[in-house]
Order: sequence, then structure tokens, then C-alpha cells
Amino acid sequence: MTAQDFLSAVSQVIFLALFVVATVRLVRRPGWATLDTFLFFAVIAGILVAGDIAALLGFEDDPTLSVVNWVGIAAMPFLLLRLVDDFRPQPIAIMAIATIAFLGVALTGILVPQPWGLVSLVVVVHVVALGAYASLAFLREARRSNGVTRRRMQAVAIGSGLLAVVLLLVGVTVVVPDAQPAIGLVNQVVGLTLVVAYFVGFAPPAFLRRSWQEPTLRALLAEATQLVHLPDPRAIARRMEERAVAATGADGARVGLWDEHAAVLLFDGPDGERRVAPGGFIAGRAFQAQAPMFSSRAERDAPAHAAEYRATGIRAIAAAPITSGDRRLGVFVVYAARPPLFTDDVISLIGLMAEQAALVLRSHELLRGAAQVRAMAEVTRLKDDFLSVVAHDVRTPLTTILLNAELLEDALDGGSANARRASSLRTEALRLKQLVEDYLDVVRADEARPARREPGDLVSLAREAIDGMGQDAARVSVRGDASVAGTYDGPRIQQLVQNLASNALKYSDPSASVGVGVHADGADATLEVTDHGIGIPEADLTLLFERFHRGQNTDDRRYGGLGLGLYICKQIAEEHGGSIHVTSKVGVGSTFTVRIRRWAVSDEPALDEATPDEVAS
Repeated sequence: MTAQDFLSAVSQVIFLALFVVATVRLVRRPGWATLDTFLFFAVIAGILVAGDIAALLGFEDDPTLSVVNWVGIAAMPFLLLRLVDDFRPQPIAIMAIATIAFLGVALTGILVPQPWGLVSLVVVVHVVALGAYASLAFLREARRSNGVTRRRMQAVAIGSGLLAVVLLLVGVTVVVPDAQPAIGLVNQVVGLTLVVAYFVGFAPPAFLRRSWQEPTLRALLAEATQLVHLPDPRAIARRMEERAVAATGADGARVGLWDEHAAVLLFDGPDGERRVAPGGFIAGRAFQAQAPMFSSRAERDAPAHAAEYRATGIRAIAAAPITSGDRRLGVFVVYAARPPLFTDDVISLIGLMAEQAALVLRSHELLRGAAQVRAMAEVTRLKDDFLSVVAHDVRTPLTTILLNAELLEDALDGGSANARRASSLRTEALRLKQLVEDYLDVVRADEARPARREPGDLVSLAREAIDGMGQDAARVSVRGDASVAGTYDGPRIQQLVQNLASNALKYSDPSASVGVGVHADGADATLEVTDHGIGIPEADLTLLFERFHRGQNTDDRRYGGLGLGLYICKQIAEEHGGSIHVTSKVGVGSTFTVRIRRWAVSDEPALDEATPDEVAS
């Protein structure tokens, strides 16, 4: 095999491979661009296969083969021009002249036997001129494109220019047959170069795609840091739309933002906001399926909206969902009046931009959330500081009011109306004092101070706390172990017991009893407070220990309070390395269980010597 034969064989194999690729793309995504690509490589493959078959059968000089070659050579630059037109519409006059010229040359080859001489020279000029025009048009469009599309367009432009050179050399050998030996090898080398250029342009290997995509990815990532700080998601969407148009050469782009509450995609447009439900239009279908979609004929693929697509002149649409993990954020859409030449590049690029949009929108959302949290924390701190000062200042006049109410009540006849008023005044003053103390406890608890532990007995602390409740103590029984030794913050533990017992009494019938159980459990201690009151709705259980939260079934006029008692209980339990939880049933009652560490780390004994013994009071 000679070098010329080897180069010819390699070129044929690559052209046939490109023909297979073009055939697959036409089947997968029918459209004018894929059809013209298929026809272009089908013509080349047809000429090559016909030549091989003729050589094998000994019909190289058959007139039919000459006609096939003539028509095929005339068709190649015309199909190249159609590919240019698929990417960017060419002037109607140019396309009309090219069509007439192709038909004229093809008919000449069919009707005139062996049309050599001057006719051949005219044909050579025709095909070379069209090929050169197509090559320059591809170069012009390459300058308007970016990323992978630009590189592929440049490769196709180089291949088209070399094709014009090959056709010129073939024309020279037709006009001057004696030049065939000298031109043959050169023609094969140029032909191999052009087929490699076409391979790079129409079917680039994965490593080339990645290297071409890298600058685009870097630019996208570099811009992401700026986009995150834009004022709102709509501003981000508008910037991403501008980037998509510049990167793909599409006629337009839209980013639809997902509104979770309304369950619609929101698109900003010249006519105002547009709402699209999942599954509606091509964009809604891509969002619903959570997969990229491409349509070369939108009115066919979304017939319910065909009229609108026709009215806006939109035929080709590529859409990709914007998703971060399991969180759906929107959809990215680009559209054009005709399908792009390199559809796979557009789909890949839109997928990348959708991923970037997801990153930017999610980061913006998290930053905004963090800013809101910081703002709320600052507002809460300022509010707490203000209310803490107010609460401290209120305690002094409140103590005076309470003292004088008690003196007034003692000085008046117990059965008189004024005595009852004095008693009511004392009761409400006590209630107000307790609210102030509760709020100051919350402020102190939020400072996250450690418990001031001292050796003691949890059972004794619980009994003392109940005894300090006055008349209500008769309705509360303490049961459990005889002693639960440990180190505790005594005043805080007693406050926890009183808060839980007071709540239990408040939300129970006046005749109902409340049980307090205290038990040792190894290095831990449990304290249970059980009532038979109104119970707690299930919806409130997860929020019960938050500040200012009160159950849905509590009447503020009947059950007073700010909703701070249980929050304070939670803080006290956590100060002791423990936790608190509740089980409840509406209309039956509730059980609050507190589990705390009996010993501080430095005080914990090697062996728990507490002896359980059931007692009651």
C-alpha cells in the first residue's frame, strides 16, 4: 500500500464514522440542522463508497460514476452553505443564487455527457466560491460564539476551507489530467487534514470538549461570587439570562424561579410576571421531569401552547432544571427562532449554567438567611437588654405596691368590699412580680451560665420546692427514691420543680392532684411531674419549650402567663447536662420528664451509693 492509498483509507474511515454520527443525531433529534449535517456526510460517504465499489468491480470509467461524482461535488458546498444558514440565517438572495447554481450544475452533469472543458472550469469556480464563502461564514459565526461552540465552528471553518482547496485541486486534475500524479498526494494530505478538522468540529472527543469548556467554567465560577451578592434572586436571574445569550448565541433566555407556596415557576418578561405550572410549556416539563429537554419544534412538542410559540417566533427551546440537592429552585431556558447547529453543545452549556444558577441561588438564599438570623439575633439582644432594664426598674415600685397592698388588706375588715379589692390588688401584684421574675430568669438563662452545683439530695430539694408553694402544696405528692444524692444548683432545681408543678396545677381541675416522682438511674436522675389536666395538642409538642409559646387550647383569660415557664425549665435541665420532654393526650393529662446528671464531672463518685426506697407525702 502506498502512502497515498494509506491516507485515502484513513480519510474514508473518518468520513464514514462522521456519517454514522450524523445518522444517529438525525434519528435522536430530527431537525433541519441535523438533516443538513446528515446529507452533507451522506454525499461524501456516497461518493467514497461508490468509488470503492466501482474500483472493486472494474467500473472506474463508467459514466454513471462520473455523474454521481459531479452531482456530489456540486452538492457539498451547497450543503455547507445550508449548515451556515441553519446556524445563522443568510441573506435570501445568497441562498437563492446558491440553490439555482447547484441545480444548474447538477442538471448539467446529468444531462450533458462528460461535460469537460470550459463547463468544468465554471463548475470548479462555482464549488470553490461556495466553499470559500461557507468557510468565511463559519469563521464569522465562530467570532460571535463562545466556548465549545466557537472551537467547533472554527474547526468546521478550517475543514470547509480545505474542502474548497480539495475541490479546486480536483477541478484542476479534471481540466488538466496530466497534473494528476503531482497533485494526487497533496490532495490526499489536504483531504486527511480537512477530515480531521471536520471530526473535531462535528464529533469532538470528550477530552477536547472538557478542555474547551474549562475557560467557560472558570468564568462562570469567577462570576458566581459576584452574583451571590446581588440584591435578590430576580436580579441574579436577569444576569444569568444575559450570560446565557452571550454564551450560546441564542435569541433569548429566561430563568424561572420556583415559588414553593404558589407551586408555580415565575418568569420575568417585558409584559410582566408570567406564571408557569410544572408540566406546562417545555420549561415546565423540564422542571417537572428534573431533566434537561430540547425541542427543535416547540409548537409540535407542546401543542397546547403552539399558538403562543408561533406568535413569538420561538421554534427551538433548550431547558434545564435548577436544583440544589433535593431543593428545586427553578428552570433555565434558552430559545431561538431555529435550532442550533450544535445542539449537544447548547444542552451541555445550559446544564452547566443551570448548575451554576443553583449554586448561586442557594448560596444567596443561605447568605440572606444568615443575614436575617444575625439581624434577628441583634434585634432580640437589643429587646432583651431593654426589657431587662425595664424589668429591673419595675421591681422596686412593684415591691412597694405589693407591701402596701398587704398592709391595706390587713388593716381592712376581711369581709368588706375594700378588703376584697386590696386582696385582688395583692394577688395581681404577686402575679406581675412573678412575670417579671420569669423574664429575668430567661435573660439570665440565655447567658448560658453553668449550674452552681453543691452537694445535696434531689428528693429533699423537690419536697422543699413543693412546700414553698403555700396552699397548693396539699395537692402535690412527691414519690420515688428515699434519696437521690448528687451535686445540684439547689435554687434552680427548686425553680424547675415549682414551674412544672405550678403548670400542672394551673391546667388541672381544682380538685385534681399532681404527682412528682424522683428516681436515681445510675449517674443520672429523673424527675417526673404528672397531671390529669387539659393535655397538650400534638401540634404544640415540638414548640412547647420555646420562648413565649403557649398551647392552642389555652385561654389567656383563664390561664395567665407569658409562656416562659417551660423554656426556663429546659434551660435549667440543660445547665445540669440533661434534657426535658413531654408526653400528653388532650383531655387526659400530661407527664413532663426531666433527666439530669446527678454529679458534676469533678464531683462524680466511683460508686453510686443511693438506695431506692418508695416513700410518699
